Amino acid sequence: GINAEYGSIAAYFNKNSKTKVSKENGSHPASAKIMTDEEAAVRIQSTYKGFKVRKEIQDEKESKAATRIQANFRGHKTRKELAGKDQDVFPDNDDDDCPGYSEEEAAAIKIQANFRGHQTRKQLSEKTQQ
Repeated sequence: GINAEYGSIAAYFNKNSKTKVSKENGSHPASAKIMTDEEAAVRIQSTYKGFKVRKEIQDEKESKAATRIQANFRGHKTRKELAGKDQDVFPDNDDDDCPGYSEEEAAAIKIQANFRGHQTRKQLSEKTQQ
């Protein structure tokens, strides 16, 4: 571990950090930060906690995006199934909106187009409110 190799957490930071750290207020330059083992441990803990929170936020964003994509695809699939039952549910339904692409790729393209349309309408709405 760190203690076996360096003797203390502060010694580890002293050797491996741009910020020099030591237990004594001795031969280090005035610009060097004096840090105890406890302060070094707090720094490690706060850095890890920040990393963990940022990761949780990123995971939450990815989860929401995945859920939205799944919901759009399920809706696409249901509309396609209903249209296939000779019901005139979507008279303008042209199944080959994206020729040359697989069904999944075409669904992704449609989702992206819908989102870009949403963004544009939102921007236009914000401009008219100003």
